[in-house]
Amino acid sequence: KRRRSRRVDLDIPAEISGTADSREEPKRAMIGNLGPDGAFVKTLGKFAQGDRGQLAFKVESHPIGFVIDVEVGWVKDGGIGLQFHGVTAYDRSVLDDYCQRRYEESKGVGGGGGMAG
Repeated sequence: KRRRSRRVDLDIPAEISGTADSREEPKRAMIGNLGPDGAFVKTLGKFAQGDRGQLAFKVESHPIGFVIDVEVGWVKDGGIGLQFHGVTAYDRSVLDDYCQRRYEESKGVGGGGGMAG
């Protein structure tokens, strides 16, 4: 499958819950890249392709954290690829804007105009 949207590299603390490996206790994770359709998550939890659960995380530009239904698309040492499901249009827009801004910042694109104070 091809990705439908751009992803950006970052490090955002997250928790995965609801999967076979995380039913009793959410597993800590670190989002390594993020897009409005999915994420690569660095984790030591044991997950299998097709596992379903929830990913909880927060981005600095949005005051409310996200809790998104996910499915494990692939597994490799130290991380998993997650496909998002049921993302609301508003949350998708927030994620899309956040990813676009982070991408532009990483490439030195855009003016920014300084810091707000």
